Amino acid sequence: MTPVSTHKRPLLIDLLLFAFLAASMVFMQWYRYNAMPLNSEAVINLPAAEAALLLQEQPDIIPLDVRTPEEFAKGHLANAVLINFYDADFDEQLAKLDRNATYLLYCHSGGRSGHTLDKMQSMGFKTPVYHLQDGIVDWQRNQLPLQ
Repeated sequence: MTPVSTHKRPLLIDLLLFAFLAASMVFMQWYRYNAMPLNSEAVINLPAAEAALLLQEQPDIIPLDVRTPEEFAKGHLANAVLINFYDADFDEQLAKLDRNATYLLYCHSGGRSGHTLDKMQSMGFKTPVYHLQDGIVDWQRNQLPLQ
């Protein structure tokens, strides 16, 4: 009688499978913030140079700054509206905004504004929201004007 073979998967295959699953989860989170729909309209992520051109071509777009007042005082986009992401009533301030206006959302480097996109989606903002993908850091790196 021939012994039955019990084939075991090598540890390397298990580690590769785990790495693939972890990388997939990271990619899904990245994709969620870079191509996230906002009530059937896409969030449009823009580098600073493109955002500056957009503001010149469409002066009715409202720059929405979600940094702190201290950060805002050091320099902000022209005509920017400030709503401090860390304020206790941030959601209430956000809810008071015109849901049909067009916004260019930004923060320091894209983190707080990324979370704000989620909030705007849950509040029913219907128009596309432009997002300064790397925040004011990219704006300054491109030596664009601040107020």
